[in-house]
Amino acid sequence: MLSLSLISEKLKQEIKLKRIYSLTKKMSFLFIFITIIISAILWGARFVLLDNFNEINRRTNLTRMNGENFNLKAQEINNKLSTVSKIQNEFVSYSQLIKTLTEEIPPGITLNYFKVDSGKQLLKIRGHASNRDILLKLKEDLSKLPVLTDVILPLSDILEKTNINFEINIKLDLSKLADIS
Repeated sequence: MLSLSLISEKLKQEIKLKRIYSLTKKMSFLFIFITIIISAILWGARFVLLDNFNEINRRTNLTRMNGENFNLKAQEINNKLSTVSKIQNEFVSYSQLIKTLTEEIPPGITLNYFKVDSGKQLLKIRGHASNRDILLKLKEDLSKLPVLTDVILPLSDILEKTNINFEINIKLDLSKLADIS
C-alpha cells in the first residue's frame, strides 16, 4: 500500500506544534486546576487547624487558671495548718498545774487571784491566810513542786500573825510541767 501525503512538511510541522501546544495547554489547565483544588483544601485545613489551636489554647488557659486556684487554695490550707501547728506547739496545758496547786493548798487559805504569765514564766497568787503557820506551810508545799523553781513570799506577809492578805510570786519551769502528776 501506498500512502500519499498531500500536506507539505511545513504544514505537518505546524500541525504537530499545534497538537503539542494543545496538549501543553490542557496539561497546564489541569495543573492549574489541581493546584487550585489543593490550595482550597489547604486553605480549609488552615481554618480547621486555627480553630483547633484556639480551642487548645482556651482549654490550656482554663486548666492553668484552675491549677492556680487549686494552688492558692492548697497554699491557704498549708498556711492555716502551719498556724495551727505553731499554736499547738506553743500550747501549754496548765490544767495539771492548777490541779496540783489546789491540792497543795492547806485548809485556812483562800485564793482570790491566780495569774500565769507564760512569756515570763511567772505565776502570781494572791489570797487570804488565817494565820502565819498555814501561809508558811503553803510556801513550803509549793517549793517542793518541781515545776515551781523560786517561791517568793514578801517579808511583810510573813511578819503578820493572823488574817494575812498575801501575794506569792513564783517562777515556773515549764519544761518540767509534764513531770507533775
